[in-house]
Amino acid sequence: MSTTYYTKLARTYWETYLPEALSNLANPQNYFEELTEEIFQEVCNRMAPIQSRITKEETDFMTRLGRINMAQLQVEAEVFSEMIYLPPEPGTEDRTMPMVGEYPGVETI
Repeated sequence: MSTTYYTKLARTYWETYLPEALSNLANPQNYFEELTEEIFQEVCNRMAPIQSRITKEETDFMTRLGRINMAQLQVEAEVFSEMIYLPPEPGTEDRTMPMVGEYPGVETI
């Protein structure tokens, strides 16, 4: 995923589930840029040893690629749950967050 995706995901989540916290940010643009960088660094830090291990274990390119891609999705899910998906504010629990994606057929925001 790209850092642009991370930014869109975080901002959309906050707009949907943390609107009060979002309105209290002095500089939302700066906040989300910094958060995106922290998310990216955390994903990279967690992926480095996993990717190294998979690269040593797998000789078949497609198998290696598939395992690395799956590991990255799992790492991103963990990092998102820690850094983006904070508990919703009261009264926002029943909202549905719009889809954020970079894939054909997925409506982007």
